[in-house]
Amino acid sequence: MSSPSHSLWQLSENAVRESLDLLCKTRIHPAFAGYLCLKLASRSAGAVSGLRPNFRNFFDTFLAVPGGPPKKPYVMPFAEQGQSISSVWFNSNVAGSYAPSSIRPQSPMRKVSAFSGEGRKVEFNLIANHSDGAKTYMLFGGNISAAALAIFLYRDYSFRGETPSVTDLVSIFRDDFGYRESHSDEVAQYKQLFDESGIDSHSTHLFINV
Repeated sequence: MSSPSHSLWQLSENAVRESLDLLCKTRIHPAFAGYLCLKLASRSAGAVSGLRPNFRNFFDTFLAVPGGPPKKPYVMPFAEQGQSISSVWFNSNVAGSYAPSSIRPQSPMRKVSAFSGEGRKVEFNLIANHSDGAKTYMLFGGNISAAALAIFLYRDYSFRGETPSVTDLVSIFRDDFGYRESHSDEVAQYKQLFDESGIDSHSTHLFINV
């Protein structure tokens, strides 16, 4: 029998469902998925310019869910007016959705980024004060639950350790997406966009031991 320090854990189905339900009830523009992809690419590159985000890979990694309607392999938990869980399925043309020719002048993506080039040579830059643009045009002045988002994004992952908590999960999210506690500018962005109220309510049923 393995020691507790080497136990393997996964997020519970109930926790994932509750988190998805909360995200669906929150006003979040669908372009927020693209912004998260840019933040992930920026954290990986250690830069805010010259980014070549792989939107398709981001969707495959974090939003793909089996069992959806034909040609709709992704769950999009973000909607401008909120939505029911039954309407969350998103089409497979991710690359086309984020091609420069598809990003319209009024798109919130233009409030957080600038881009140049075409096809595989497209490069994105996170513009100055991009979190302001995300706050205003993607979150409509509100906040998104950090716990709910982290639970949803990491729903298919396994975690090794002793009794992991929702705080641990949010810390992983913050490190992966460039909201690290050791960087004051990233902390400011995190506090501007995310809400941690009620974060402990998930703790009792968050993980199951596998």
